[in-house]
Amino acid sequence: MTKSSRKSFCSHWPRREVVKKGSGEEIRELVAQGKPVLIYRKFRVLPNAWFGITGGWEVEFLLLYLEKAEHFEQQLPDDTRAELAKGNKGAFLGYPFYQTLEENAPDITGLTTPQVSLLAAQAEYSLKENAALLKQFLGAFYSPRAAARSLLAVAQVLRRIHRDGFVYNDLHDGNILRRLDMDSYKVIDLGSVTRALAALNVAM
Repeated sequence: MTKSSRKSFCSHWPRREVVKKGSGEEIRELVAQGKPVLIYRKFRVLPNAWFGITGGWEVEFLLLYLEKAEHFEQQLPDDTRAELAKGNKGAFLGYPFYQTLEENAPDITGLTTPQVSLLAAQAEYSLKENAALLKQFLGAFYSPRAAARSLLAVAQVLRRIHRDGFVYNDLHDGNILRRLDMDSYKVIDLGSVTRALAALNVAM
């Protein structure tokens, strides 16, 4: 990308503002403290003629920002922390920012079981540590009945996945879905989902 094309590509960014800038410093502070970054804010919507937004109303915003969380990593088993300490020479190249392509070349898009499990565990930790904020954000939508309806919809999707060639595998303490014809693991860590929902007092 040339200098002129970069300038052209970025020229529309000022038109995207729909709320006042903020929360950047809070993100940096949470990262510096080694905590998971989850922020809940209410913003006043600004008028934006470019997008046809009149503004003047309030929006609730929940941001879960992927970043290293030292508090989480300190609780990992010794062998996992030792592998993380190897940096780009270990099994968790770039963690938690895995490459979209060729993280494990020559596989184009695949991730290994340990890579996915570690990322799922961090997501679970982030949700548990911020359960109160999640409850506040969900508000009236947070109820066992609403959760049950959502989980039923998920179950129906999983049944279709199973029918179309996926199987349930047990990995560590979570249920894993893995495509039979794939060498790398494309997984949904149902165990982490279950534990995260349990932290919010949602019955499975």
